[in-house]
Amino acid sequence: MNVVFDQYLKSLECTERLPPRDLARYHQELLARLVRHAHDKLPFYRGRLDRLFTSNGEVDLSLWNSVPFLTRDEVIAHGRQLRVANLAADYGDVGEIQTSGSTGTPLQFAVNSMVPLSVTHCLHALHVASASTHPGRWR
Repeated sequence: MNVVFDQYLKSLECTERLPPRDLARYHQELLARLVRHAHDKLPFYRGRLDRLFTSNGEVDLSLWNSVPFLTRDEVIAHGRQLRVANLAADYGDVGEIQTSGSTGTPLQFAVNSMVPLSVTHCLHALHVASASTHPGRWR
């Protein structure tokens, strides 16, 4: 089976039934790792994310609302600067996606192989939840 898929399933098995408090802590740990990674590896984000670091170098997520939103125009102008040059193999293959540009300039961005797995899982979970609250709707 696919290594990325196996990792996804392992992560899901460990987290999908966590109590809300534990799941929130897990999400905060993941977000803190992501913040540190983006801050350390991508100069574009360093200035934006500096405000989240305490004087001893810890990530303080309570300051998250002070981080400026990334705009579509910034993604178009700085797209390559938003990508890590040597992404770890754990994240799977990276592919390019591009919007149609129906509202202006097409937006091009990269996704790793975890994205389709996550989206598929979320859609399936929504389907199951909806079907269980509205029997017969999904026949």
